[in-house]
Amino acid sequence: MNRILWTDAAKRHLKQIRAYIAKDSPENATRFIKKIRKSVAGMQRFPEAGSKVPDARSFHLREIFVGNYRVVYRVVDRNIEIVSVTHGARILPDSLGQS
Repeated sequence: MNRILWTDAAKRHLKQIRAYIAKDSPENATRFIKKIRKSVAGMQRFPEAGSKVPDARSFHLREIFVGNYRVVYRVVDRNIEIVSVTHGARILPDSLGQS
């Protein structure tokens, strides 16, 4: 089974999302972060199920949407590397996924 690896940037994004939602409701913030993590865990069986990211320079990037947020990842060997978690309306930076 594939392993899920979170980049430092993606971990930071989750913390920022939690903090933003928690301003109105700490319970909803916790629930939503759990929903993101559960959706990501579901990719372990079918890592290629996500759509290719149309606005990324790297054709290796894929994405899933959880609510209004997009989880951008790439499959490296047998690992799923979570690169970014951002609001779906935001434009991805050109440097995303380049390493």
